[in-house]
Amino acid sequence: MKQIRLLAASLLLCQPLLAQWNPNTSVNLEVSTLPVADLQTVITSTGKTWVAFYHANGGNYDMRAQLLDVDGTKLLGPDGMLVDNQPSGSSTAVYSICKDASDNLVIALGNKLATRKVIIR
Repeated sequence: MKQIRLLAASLLLCQPLLAQWNPNTSVNLEVSTLPVADLQTVITSTGKTWVAFYHANGGNYDMRAQLLDVDGTKLLGPDGMLVDNQPSGSSTAVYSICKDASDNLVIALGNKLATRKVIIR
């Protein structure tokens, strides 16, 4: 019985994984040309990666999103897309991300004024 469990666990570990790799391993994969304050990622069913991040912008923190394909290519331009630029002051708020059944990015975030949920398709 232990051998069957060990075999099953070994087979699961041998499954191919999807990841983005920069050919130059001494350089991190750039998500945006803008300064990034905090980021979170979620992988889609097709191997793409959604990245949600805060960008410090003149005393405010803007929420932005970027979609990377399986090769790490930016699909939403060099700086991603602006998701939310409501006044946040000089601090960031806790946020969470996930994807829905159609691989759309869902961001739940809040700031001093309100809590919002944003879906990016």
